Amino acid sequence: MNINGKTYEVIIWDWLYTLYNPDTSKLYTWVDTIFTNESESTINILVSFAKHPDLRANIIANSAISKYLKEIVIDISDKREAFRKLQAKHNFDISKVLVIGDNNDHEGKAATILGYDFINVFDFAKILRKDHI
Repeated sequence: MNINGKTYEVIIWDWLYTLYNPDTSKLYTWVDTIFTNESESTINILVSFAKHPDLRANIIANSAISKYLKEIVIDISDKREAFRKLQAKHNFDISKVLVIGDNNDHEGKAATILGYDFINVFDFAKILRKDHI
């Protein structure tokens, strides 16, 4: 995926308020377009914090984008630890990882600590609109 002139091989997505709106119990309208048009070479991983991991896993598994996700991580502790585990497991090139989420204090800080780039989903949406107009 190319964002702001940089190509990322790995995108780590947040779930709530990033891809999925819990107020409507639906994916955001732009999500399907992004994943269906996304390069097959991009690795999409979803990391979500959940107090009820089984329920969250079921919702994600039944979503339209589950087939595009290489891995789904539902963590009950914190994003930083989930990101560390992913990095240890896959040994990603840190410069090629982008985290997209809605919360600068949670996934934003966790991404920055590991050296990943981070973009707030609202800024990402602005880029999408600009690129598709």
